[in-house]
Amino acid sequence: MEEISQGAVPVGAWLAARRPFRQMRSALLDAEAYLNGYQDTDHSAAWRRLRDSTADDYAVLAALNTLLAADAAVMAVERRNGQWSLTARGTLPYRESVAVLAITALIQHGGAKRFKRCRRSECDHVFLDWTNGATRVNCRLHPSRPLASRVTASPQPGDLPAQRATASRPAP
Repeated sequence: MEEISQGAVPVGAWLAARRPFRQMRSALLDAEAYLNGYQDTDHSAAWRRLRDSTADDYAVLAALNTLLAADAAVMAVERRNGQWSLTARGTLPYRESVAVLAITALIQHGGAKRFKRCRRSECDHVFLDWTNGATRVNCRLHPSRPLASRVTASPQPGDLPAQRATASRPAP
């Protein structure tokens, strides 16, 4: 067995520390749409139950288990028209099934604290916090910082004329 030098991090530990939230982004966005009622589904009552259980860890798990049991999907790889495709054979449509699995993976990595309500008093949206530190406090409709403050413009030529003028003058 190879000896690990001081300060080196084993690759396995690094991979375990990196969460797959970025890869699950589209599925988590779909899950938020189901939770907030933007997507119609035959299982709307189960999604509402999950949405209404945000404050209670055990209620979140029970509602999520209800959705998982309702799905009972079996994932399969099929070949159609010369293309390989992943299909879900269950009671939920594919996107809904993937959304349930994405919530399950998110909660596995961070617990039910990743399942939150928007902090704004006028908003009733539920969102899934997939930031690394679980620090998000508002839904997508109410970002903590306005989008304009996040953008930093690079200096344009001629923005700093006084500094250029002093830099090009010869010393006395």
